[in-house]
Amino acid sequence: MFLKAGISETGYIENNQVKLFYYSDKALMDENIKVKFDAQVMSGSIRVRAKLCSRPDDNADLLATCNITLQEISQPDPDEAVFMSEGNELETPDHNMCFPNQLLFDQNLQRNDSASCIYVIGV
Repeated sequence: MFLKAGISETGYIENNQVKLFYYSDKALMDENIKVKFDAQVMSGSIRVRAKLCSRPDDNADLLATCNITLQEISQPDPDEAVFMSEGNELETPDHNMCFPNQLLFDQNLQRNDSASCIYVIGV
């Protein structure tokens, strides 16, 4: 599922399940950008992880090349603030991965004007 900036997504997550979301935008090419992913739950507890990956040529390859496993999301993060009903990740994209050179920039303009990187967010 692809996220759009400022638009929330809803759904259900079972215990010991990881739900993956993906986010990419041309704003990630800005060296000064910071991205915050927020999550809230009605009941239970939640953990959020975000990881930056190179964007594959075919979105069908996302799950194989850019994902977060249950084992990864289960590991404690020293920067994590643990809350029962909410979680967030504040990220600074790697400018070298999101906009490394003019050639990739030209190719990305042909792919909906998005960055050459993509975030996977695991909840």
